Amino acid sequence: MKAFKLLRSGLFVPGSNLKAMGKAISGATAADFVIVDLEDAVHPDNKIEARKSVLEHVVLAKAPVVVRINALDTKWGADDFHAVKDLGVPVLLPKVEDVNTHLPSDAGVELWAMVETARGVLNAPTIARSVAALVAGTQDLAADLRLPKPISPDRLPLLLSLSSIVLAARAANIHSFDAVHPSFKDITPLEAEAKQGASLGFTGKTCIHPAQVDTINACFSPSKEAVAAAEAIVAAWDAARNPDGTHPGIAVLKGQMIEELHVRDAKRILESY
Repeated sequence: MKAFKLLRSGLFVPGSNLKAMGKAISGATAADFVIVDLEDAVHPDNKIEARKSVLEHVVLAKAPVVVRINALDTKWGADDFHAVKDLGVPVLLPKVEDVNTHLPSDAGVELWAMVETARGVLNAPTIARSVAALVAGTQDLAADLRLPKPISPDRLPLLLSLSSIVLAARAANIHSFDAVHPSFKDITPLEAEAKQGASLGFTGKTCIHPAQVDTINACFSPSKEAVAAAEAIVAAWDAARNPDGTHPGIAVLKGQMIEELHVRDAKRILESY
């Protein structure tokens, strides 16, 4: 199974759709990682069979994989978790509102959490300390907040919640992922939403169709200009070293002062594509 390298795009695929799942986990798409879903994308009548299929196929995956299980307070959740945790992939839990109720104790596996309710957003700082990533779920969140439909393209009613998720994740030094966008035929609104998510500080964005992946990857990748600027900062910093290898702690590039915080940010950019 391939290790995680980039985290710009996460493609959801139903665990009950063998064709879609097989293609995605084989690495045939450009998605940085695949989220094999046992929850919303699987009909209740197919839950158990889908779990069996996921167990058989994920071990053969050539792409990085996360498995979303059913909530622990459902009749499938505990069995999902115990079956999936030995696969050696992160386990994504839905509708996490409370670490004591919705996250397993002594998990023994990397946990990710969906934040998709008002309580989940308010408790995101606590949740973030117990998981490796927060994943926004805006459709359920909008319903829980009783927002009128349709939500405006600028997602103004959701911005406080989205920023709260990013803030909680950054404070805990973990990743955060923007929610899926339902349209995969008209890429224009997806692009606008992905750009917004990147500007808010999300690590990447989840999606529901391979046609969305390239747009998301582009929006969460640094521009050529940003890469060139980052390379120049790192080069200027290295050139400022003293002959004995020590560093004065500052450098100058094109008349501007460079400090270590600028170098850290530049290196982060260079590692993100």
